[in-house]
Amino acid sequence: MKSCERTNPWRQKGRFLLRYAYCGVRLPRIMLLAPLSKAGRAFLKDLSVLLGWPYPKPPAAIAKIPLDEVLPEGGACRILAPVAANGNISLLELLCIAGLVTRHRPKRLFEIGTFDGRTSLNLIANAPQDARLWTLDLPPQDVENTVYRLDEGEKAFVRKIQSGSRFLSDPHRDRIVQIYADSGQYDPGELAGTMDMVFVDGSHTYDYVLSDTRLALRLLGRSGVIIWHDYDSVWPDVTDALNGVYRDETRLNSLRSIEGTSLAFAVVSPEAPGRKTT
Repeated sequence: MKSCERTNPWRQKGRFLLRYAYCGVRLPRIMLLAPLSKAGRAFLKDLSVLLGWPYPKPPAAIAKIPLDEVLPEGGACRILAPVAANGNISLLELLCIAGLVTRHRPKRLFEIGTFDGRTSLNLIANAPQDARLWTLDLPPQDVENTVYRLDEGEKAFVRKIQSGSRFLSDPHRDRIVQIYADSGQYDPGELAGTMDMVFVDGSHTYDYVLSDTRLALRLLGRSGVIIWHDYDSVWPDVTDALNGVYRDETRLNSLRSIEGTSLAFAVVSPEAPGRKTT
């Protein structure tokens, strides 16, 4: 028998009206007090975007390629933890990353920005059986002491309960190495020059995107693949920084963005030709 509580439309309407009245009372207080704190100002910024604020986006200077140039030929990708949480990449982006891993078969992978480990899990799941992944995350206790500025909206993702929670109980856990440090001052040591693929999805501020790109190039061997997230998205600093990287860094002349996503990637080779700039 169905519960009367679930099927009674008047009770449902009553609850909605109570919530509506509650929001009506609280919103003026939020609008009054939010500008007084950093967290409040970050909330207002996010709210303005949800309400349709015309967020200024720099023009994308990197050419787009179609999805069929990224997805594997004649091979299937593995997608683990397909349901996205707030802060995760989209399912289509996850499929593109899995496709790039399947195509290039990297044995040593590095990720800048672990978050909950959903992307980490799919990177290693699509790599060869003897592959290994190192994933770098900022410790929550260092969120106010970073070498470069963080966006206020990013700090909530740093202050999570557990970094890499998605892969901690997964069989692939044994092939993942977690590192806790500020990517802006991280020294890769013996890992430098040994990676086949690097995924950059740390802070979205301009200085961090440039710094993380330099770190990715340092980690990469003479050839390999670098993937970036949030290009041509609501994070204008990522677009600005990668536009500049594409213009100035000759090793990244193959940089392209992927149609229908906010991913960009470059296949780096030792013979990468230079580019004339004006």
